[in-house]
Amino acid sequence: MRERIKPGYPEENEIHEWFHRTLKQETMSPPAADLAAQQKVYASFRMTYNNIRPHEALSQVLTATIYKPSPRLYSERPKDIEYPPLTIVRRLRSNSQIK
Repeated sequence: MRERIKPGYPEENEIHEWFHRTLKQETMSPPAADLAAQQKVYASFRMTYNNIRPHEALSQVLTATIYKPSPRLYSERPKDIEYPPLTIVRRLRSNSQIK
């Protein structure tokens, strides 16, 4: 579910901010030598975070034990937007101007 917060008030989204702080502390100090090595660090963090580390917000349960895949199918390409009849559809130029 998407939550809207007031700009400049990260404390309204504390759980999300906490996760990012943990991710940064555990994967970027120091950063890996190259992108492939950094990706391995992230994969290790994800494994630990989801399968080994219990979470206080989940009553000390592992994330992996309660995860359920979404029943919705993933589509590589989103469906084309269908506009109501008589709608004028305009496209953005590469410089973000509307023609």
